[in-house]
Amino acid sequence: MHAHGHLHTIRTRWPAYLRISLHAVLIAIALVFQWVPVIRDNVNYGMQVINVTDHVDITFCDAIFVACWLFCIETSGFAQNVFGNVVMRTLGKLAPGMYLLAPAITYTIVPDIALNMHNNGASASSVLGSTWIAMFAIVVALSIAFHFLVELPSKMIGEVICEMFENWDGEGGIRAKRGKLQKGLAKK
Repeated sequence: MHAHGHLHTIRTRWPAYLRISLHAVLIAIALVFQWVPVIRDNVNYGMQVINVTDHVDITFCDAIFVACWLFCIETSGFAQNVFGNVVMRTLGKLAPGMYLLAPAITYTIVPDIALNMHNNGASASSVLGSTWIAMFAIVVALSIAFHFLVELPSKMIGEVICEMFENWDGEGGIRAKRGKLQKGLAKK
């Protein structure tokens, strides 16, 4: 919908009272499906009966909750300003690396830090706080390296391959922009 401008239209052209009403209704729906046990349990059971993937960890009500909140964020100018600042955009670029590297750090470095601090007599809250700060710092540093060493090169290779497919003539040659074969790639 965002590619077609529908969410932008809601955010920029709807009057404030309609947007606030929409957000209130969506947040109410999200909270009802997430926090009212009778509705949540019945909907989840009903969707579990027709579930063909056999995934029971993420329920249908969780999906409704997330979808309603994401729609509210996408149609709110204030939320777009908050989540569209430089810090959030940078964290968004680093998110894949953080997601992939956080478990490795959690199960390798964090236990060593926690054990060392515990053996030196630190309290549980200081151990927890220090390990979270250390894990976040290490994961951010590694995700920056991941972004430059894995994500950007794979993005560039993907662009090159897409460009090759777009210019492929179907007979083994690659057309240039004017329809002529490039040098060295034509069949002899």
